[in-house]
Amino acid sequence: MNSGTCLQKFFRGALVMVALLLGATNAFALNLQPLGYFEASGRLSLGSGLLTVSCDVQIIGEAVSDGRIRVDSLRFSGGNPACHRIRADKLPWSGSVLSVDRLQLDGVTVVIKSLLFGGVCGPKSIQATIDSTAATLHFPRTLLPPDCRLEGTVKFTPALKVRP
Repeated sequence: MNSGTCLQKFFRGALVMVALLLGATNAFALNLQPLGYFEASGRLSLGSGLLTVSCDVQIIGEAVSDGRIRVDSLRFSGGNPACHRIRADKLPWSGSVLSVDRLQLDGVTVVIKSLLFGGVCGPKSIQATIDSTAATLHFPRTLLPPDCRLEGTVKFTPALKVRP
């Protein structure tokens, strides 16, 4: 066998290995199921400086293919009048599944219109914990620049689950 034939067989073998590895990577990609629109509701606390306000929230978004998620709407409400002065900004936010229990949302920005408690928080990529059994998304205490804090939990309808 000449060196040209050996070299060709080596490159063919390498190409087959690359194709198999790429196929394996796609086979183990994580997705949110079911695909399509969802709602999530719960409570989020938003703070700046010494002040923190806890509000009811409703999120509307879509789980799309390849583990991607999009948040189209996030509304703040509740008994505290400050909740009605908070709004999500720069929507839609996009995100992706990082692992079987982690999700990342990119570009999270919130505007607070209040004399004592106001300004723009974000944008920032934030991570949350997904509990597929309870159909919840938990945002651990996360700092949004320049000096805001966000944390809380929402429940999905329909129940979103992470699937390979």
